[in-house]
Amino acid sequence: MITSVNPQTKITSYATQNTALEKTVISSSQSSEASKVSSRQNVLYFMQTASPEALESSLESIKKSGPSLMMVNFNDMIANGNSFEVAGRINRLNESFRAEAANVHQQEVDLINKGQANGQSAKTILNDIISFRDQQSELFKVSTGWEGSLWSDADKYSALVARSSDYINAFA
Repeated sequence: MITSVNPQTKITSYATQNTALEKTVISSSQSSEASKVSSRQNVLYFMQTASPEALESSLESIKKSGPSLMMVNFNDMIANGNSFEVAGRINRLNESFRAEAANVHQQEVDLINKGQANGQSAKTILNDIISFRDQQSELFKVSTGWEGSLWSDADKYSALVARSSDYINAFA
């Protein structure tokens, strides 16, 4: 699901359903490097500014939503001049990512249910989820922009090539 086609958008959510944890559509006219904000930073900001009711609501949203889906920065892909290759390589990673994302989501729901059963606050449970996500694989963290980088970023190109070595560029 594309959530924005605004030409000013630097990070466009290609597909993200877990909106309680991933609010990573940033509108800015700055360079993409200067405007990089990680999903992790967004969650931390949300936790600092949200009411207790909003925090509880975010837990229910996580439980009701589906697994996270891969995010890309279309502006970076186009600017790098190899958008067809990058898109093909990212598509190659998508199946592995989707399996991992489904597993991560189920474990997050389990963390929420366990925390609620033990009487933990929503903030404590969200901190547990942050710690859990911090421990995930590079595939998961880069695919969701957890640390700020995406597979479509120029600085991730060599890692993308290494992870998608079976990709054949039919456009070359």
